[in-house]
Amino acid sequence: MKLSLAPISLDRYFDTDKDMRTILELTRDCGFTYIDYDIKQKYLDGDYIEIAERLKKNLAELGITAAQAHAPIINPFNPGEVDYMDAYRKSLHFCQIVGIPRIVIHAGCLPDNTKEEFMANNIAFYRSMIPFMEETGVEILLENIGHYADSYYLRNGAELRELIDALDHPMFGACWDVGHANLYNKKDCEQYS
Repeated sequence: MKLSLAPISLDRYFDTDKDMRTILELTRDCGFTYIDYDIKQKYLDGDYIEIAERLKKNLAELGITAAQAHAPIINPFNPGEVDYMDAYRKSLHFCQIVGIPRIVIHAGCLPDNTKEEFMANNIAFYRSMIPFMEETGVEILLENIGHYADSYYLRNGAELRELIDALDHPMFGACWDVGHANLYNKKDCEQYS
């Protein structure tokens, strides 16, 4: 197990855009050698390559490894003004540049979709990402999200496994968020099921 810190969790204390080096130094000084890096949409709208190269340099100099990243949260079935495929393609490229081996890309949903609709829509969505994964060598992790009161169906390990198995590609994996699991601790969201 690799214990990591998400630098974005320090957003309330630092400007992560300006102070990333300081945040990484503090992370290291607290004993963490791994991070979970959040890629912000505004980075992808700008010179994300320069940001990725600077992050790679800082990580190497400080002896920290980015074990995984999180892509911006965009619902591919209701993306608003964002070109979600462009954002996810750039997120995978960002990881490739930095040397981050895997990235969490959250599932999407439609209001009141059934579990069957949710699964079918997300199977098609994630499969559309396969060319980008294979091109960059960056794995995509699916994360447990959802609870009994919404239309996301990745509430427990069984549902997460069902979607990953249906994708049937070795570059898809799971990211288990214990915080989500504890927040949604109802019978159908039980962390240990």
